[in-house]
Formats: sequence, C-alpha cells, structure tokens
Amino acid sequence: TVSVLYCDDRWDSAAMSILKTTKLDAIKSFVSSPDALAVVARSVPEGSADFFQRLAAEPVEVVALVRKDYALADIRRILTSEGVAAKVEKEALYEPWLRDMAMLCEAFCDLDKCVAVGFWLGTKRECSRYHLDPVPYRLLVTYAGKGTEILPA
Repeated sequence: TVSVLYCDDRWDSAAMSILKTTKLDAIKSFVSSPDALAVVARSVPEGSADFFQRLAAEPVEVVALVRKDYALADIRRILTSEGVAAKVEKEALYEPWLRDMAMLCEAFCDLDKCVAVGFWLGTKRECSRYHLDPVPYRLLVTYAGKGTEILPA
C-alpha cells in the first residue's frame, strides 16, 4: 500500500524535493516543509490481493464527504448505501480496510486543519497522470493496481 501526498503550489518536477517515509505521522510536518511530494510506503496485509480483486470484480465509484469526527461511521454508511459493502463486508480484511480509510481521512483533516474531506473510492484510475487541480493538497492511496504516475517535466 502506498500513500502519496502532494502540494500543487510546490510542484516543479525539475527541482522537486520528495519526503519518503514508512510512517504516516511524518506527513504532519508536510505543510511546513519545502517538499512537494510525500510518499508513504506501508505494509500490505496478507490476503489483500484477493480481497481487492474481489472488490474490483465489478466497477466501483464512490464520491462523498467524510467528516473527521465521524470518519469510520461515514465510510461505513457510504459503502453500504453504494452497495460496495455487500461485495466484501464478510471478509476478514473489510473492517481493517474501513479503519485504514478512516484513519487516512482523519490524518488528512489534521494536516489541512479541516473538519471534513472529499472522498473518492474507485476501481478505475480516473487520472492516470499527475495534473493540477484547484486544491492545496491531495492524498492518493493505492491499495491495489497502478496508482497515479508522476512524470518528469
């Protein structure tokens, strides 16, 4: 699992500095750092390849708002209402996956000092290459398959 955080305002691929870490807590200092990109390499739970393959057997796309103080409940409700939960909720990795997504949403809220974040979950890469959006920071998490490709200038 890889989490990538980046700041559009600092993006200059020719002179870009990158924070590489295995600790999600390290992104807390990202806002005040000169780094344009933070890459957090995280461990992959056993059985996750099969879990995500079953999840992605049919296309999934969920867009919602997740509140920091209710992140786990919001994500659980969203996945249930969108029919995603029914595909994998009986699997052992379902609850840890929900908790991981909630923890990431909470960490991003802490980073940006906000009460909620825009949440997108999908099985198809919408943006295969980096581009600019009108947001100060973006957190991308790839649980399986290819993530966003960062290209040199």
